[in-house]
Amino acid sequence: MVSFFCYIKDFYDKLHLVYPIAVLNKVKLTPCHNQLPLHKKQEAEQLIEVYIDGASAGNPGPSGAGIFIKNNGEVERYSFPLGEMENHEAEYRAFLKALEICIEKGYKIVSFRTDSQLVNRAVEKEFVKNKKFAPLLEEALKLTSQFDLFFMKWVPSSDNKAADELARAAIRNIKTKGQDK
Repeated sequence: MVSFFCYIKDFYDKLHLVYPIAVLNKVKLTPCHNQLPLHKKQEAEQLIEVYIDGASAGNPGPSGAGIFIKNNGEVERYSFPLGEMENHEAEYRAFLKALEICIEKGYKIVSFRTDSQLVNRAVEKEFVKNKKFAPLLEEALKLTSQFDLFFMKWVPSSDNKAADELARAAIRNIKTKGQDK
């Protein structure tokens, strides 16, 4: 995403002016988009698709998170056991874990896909009816602000099969470990 600072910098450069100290002190200095090498521009503009799903075997019950990421032809798969919780909480936990992964990897433009209408609506409206999910939503919204562009879209379950399979694999993993004891 091109920062406003780039426009200010270009304006001052064209007129051969010195940057006012106030501008330099208030603006986060990052490389301007038009000054990046071509391969870096392409990386910065790359849209990352992130499919998320939370699942529970019982409500509450053993739960898991599945995250399926498409990144410029590359695929990343994550499956996390979540412990005992309700399905809606598992959906939020999957969302949070996916946000953390994307931030860790330095992704800047992300498009999340979820089959959870509850999570999708909560993020869209920045509001949740059930107050027990309010802290999870608040944390998620803080994390989304770290991206240059963040999108979230509801998709039918049939379009979210990869993430669903990963979430269910995490639950199977919990059950298998419990039987080994």
